[in-house]
Amino acid sequence: MNAPSNFTDEHFSREWTAQERALRSERADAASGDDERVEQYRFIARVLRQSPIADLPADFAREVAARADAALAYEDQRLEIVLQRLLLVLLFTVGAAFAVMGGDIWRFAFSAMSRFVAGFASNWQGDWILVAAICLAITWAIERRRERLLES
Repeated sequence: MNAPSNFTDEHFSREWTAQERALRSERADAASGDDERVEQYRFIARVLRQSPIADLPADFAREVAARADAALAYEDQRLEIVLQRLLLVLLFTVGAAFAVMGGDIWRFAFSAMSRFVAGFASNWQGDWILVAAICLAITWAIERRRERLLES
């Protein structure tokens, strides 16, 4: 049992007394009393005496720190994401406005461009499939690398 201390605050003295009474009654397996504070401290003493149900993994602290870092990184990037979206909306709005104001000039340009792309794609179809496959592979590899970095 702890030795009583000279408390200057009455609240601390009452708490210390309640904790000591709860510890003694829990060790003696005494019946429950009528003091709610003592019963709460008895419950705490009972739980602290029991062994934990399962041990934490060896790398638990590292995992929690990695999750906290990932969440913090997302919080830091939230402003940038909002600004990127606003700029994208602005880009499409300005592009649509110029397309409406230009009218026939834009229609002519797009039809000429579509004829050029259609002719180019028909001559180099096998190469475009290879380029698309390489782009997909690079995107997949970058995403896997990002997931591994977040895990470690």
